[in-house]
Amino acid sequence: MCTTYTYSELKQLVAKSNNPTNGRLFSAAMYIKDIFNANNIVFGFMGGFSLSLRGSDRRANDIDVAVGATMLELKQVLDLQKFIIIPLGLTSGVLRSFVRVVEFGRLEKLVEVDFLLAGTELSFKPTNFVLTFEGNFGLNIDLTDSVEIINTVLPSESVHQFPVLKLLSAMRSKLLAHFTRNESRDYKDLQWLCAQYGMEIYEFRAELEMVHRQKFIDHCEQQPASSDGSGPNYVRKVKHILGVP
Repeated sequence: MCTTYTYSELKQLVAKSNNPTNGRLFSAAMYIKDIFNANNIVFGFMGGFSLSLRGSDRRANDIDVAVGATMLELKQVLDLQKFIIIPLGLTSGVLRSFVRVVEFGRLEKLVEVDFLLAGTELSFKPTNFVLTFEGNFGLNIDLTDSVEIINTVLPSESVHQFPVLKLLSAMRSKLLAHFTRNESRDYKDLQWLCAQYGMEIYEFRAELEMVHRQKFIDHCEQQPASSDGSGPNYVRKVKHILGVP
């Protein structure tokens, strides 16, 4: 059986899970993947961690997972898992959990894993960022249309397959995050996506919300020219990729 936590215990759990190693994150992701595969639940990793699975070197602080199940179905599955900590009582839209990961055979560490239900409008922690899983910026309710399987090399150098949001859905949610939060991590993630998948993004640029694309371009134009690619030439390139005049 799982362990539960109360609201008064949440702050301490968040502190204990802060700044996880890549090894810890991947261990937790493997654990979640095995649980959902065993229970035939459609899911996909999203957010910053999904970019780590794609090869980004920006370390995520937690794991976000889109889930094609009801909250009742999700909790019924998680209730049976002994290495997971879930909130006591009712939750809606997002289930904020913590996975116990054992390092070096004895040290128990925590990794925060947030489950986001498809088809739900969600208040995104730790800000007021809202992610809608349908409509203009979100995912399709049927996650089978929004998830793809990729191969990822883990820190152990073994290769494993992980389901992640397809590139269109990843760009939509990341542009929305940047538009709402205006944080450097979202800006850096968008830079990485444009550098890594510029040709692919160009093909579906018209399906991205223009006001979100423009906000990212505005952010690019505010950056001083530097060796990381900022400057007028970089802005022109990103404008072309995103279809911003």
